[in-house]
Amino acid sequence: METISKSPRTSIDRFSSLPDHVAHQVLSYVSIEDISRLSLVSRRLRELCISVPYLIFDVIPYRNDAVKRARLINYLDRLLFLRKGMDTQRLYIRWCLQNGLVDEEYRILSWLQSAVICNIELLDLDIILVKEVAEFSLPPSVVSCRSLRFLRVNLRGGTLNIPSPITTSGFCSLHTMSVQSVRINDSFGEWISTYCKFLKELCLEDIRGTKSIVITSSSLEILKILSPHDLFTLQVSAEMLGRMALRWRFDSPANRVLQLSAPKLKSMFWEGNILYFRRVETFMHLNTAGIFFRPSSDISASTSENLVRVLCSVCNIKVLALHDKCIRVLYEHGCLPTLFTYLLTLHIFTAGISKDFVPGMESLLKGMPNLRCLSISGKFMQCHANAKRVNGETENAGTWGLKNLMFMHSLKYVTIELISDGKNELELIKYLLKHANNLRKMTVFCASPLQSDVSREINLYDKASDAELNFHKI
Repeated sequence: METISKSPRTSIDRFSSLPDHVAHQVLSYVSIEDISRLSLVSRRLRELCISVPYLIFDVIPYRNDAVKRARLINYLDRLLFLRKGMDTQRLYIRWCLQNGLVDEEYRILSWLQSAVICNIELLDLDIILVKEVAEFSLPPSVVSCRSLRFLRVNLRGGTLNIPSPITTSGFCSLHTMSVQSVRINDSFGEWISTYCKFLKELCLEDIRGTKSIVITSSSLEILKILSPHDLFTLQVSAEMLGRMALRWRFDSPANRVLQLSAPKLKSMFWEGNILYFRRVETFMHLNTAGIFFRPSSDISASTSENLVRVLCSVCNIKVLALHDKCIRVLYEHGCLPTLFTYLLTLHIFTAGISKDFVPGMESLLKGMPNLRCLSISGKFMQCHANAKRVNGETENAGTWGLKNLMFMHSLKYVTIELISDGKNELELIKYLLKHANNLRKMTVFCASPLQSDVSREINLYDKASDAELNFHKI
């Protein structure tokens, strides 16, 4: 560590003269090894290093150095002993357990016990377990901790055991819980429902080992379930739930069910495969929805019915984002148009507007009489436009037959990305400019080699309004 600079007018180093809360904020960006060195400089710095409320215990830089690893553990033990119950705002433990070091898990548990005594508020555990003992148990004292507000656990595929708390209230102050890359059992949802009475945000990501999650909560406001591997049934009943994100992919939809009771739900984003969706009540407050289903090639009648059931449940929303495959499935099975009377903004993510996609998109737009903002993009698909010359020839393009549609009078903003050769997108741009008499702004994204050709061609189109035209490269 470099020598601490001193003011030319005083013999006191600048860092030591900082207020405690400012010095602690600076130390939160310093490694634990450098903090240990800094504590030897002066008594004042030693006090600051001991009292810092942000602790990072990271063994990964020394995972292959037994001497430094042992030295770090001894320092951490001594640090927690010297703190003597000082309040701790955040503790981050990033650890890799190894064979032959059987006492390290015990050390981690003792640090957690010390953190509870120090009124820990944010606890972040990122632990790589020994494969033969791929299991980690939170101590009961952590579960019963009254100061803990945020808990994140990542076991890199290991099994998480959470005991019943000593008190019936459990996590009485916990607001946010994030569980990543762990194996849990079928009782996890019941455990959340029983002991996390004040939980507001829950994130379950890359979880394994459970076929069913049943959550009942009167406090939960945000729920994220991302990439569950073995899940068949998800039941959520949360009267205060306002935001939900679900990424659920699987090989077969057989016996997979989502049951949702969330009367105050405002936004929902659902990515993955289509399954049976059971809605308990109407989503009266739902404002925004993103539906990014990826149906397989063999679409059954029940699959299309499930998709229709999902869209009917969100038909009163104002903002909708759709995957183009959803539109294709609905159109091919005669399920369009679904009427979205209140819809103001539509985002369509597509790999390109092909000729066979045009009729389905037309049919969808017929059910949106008050549409104000239309966006068509391939960014969600991570597609890149091909650098082909666009010359305005449309003999291979689909025919846009949109006539006398009500949304043409309400449409004000359009964003379109030219994907592939962009012919059908250009035809749509031409049609919108000609008929949308209240259009205010249109933004077109295309590959940089095409930008000048595209802008020159579009500026020649007939326009029903004085809409502002902007061109940007992808």
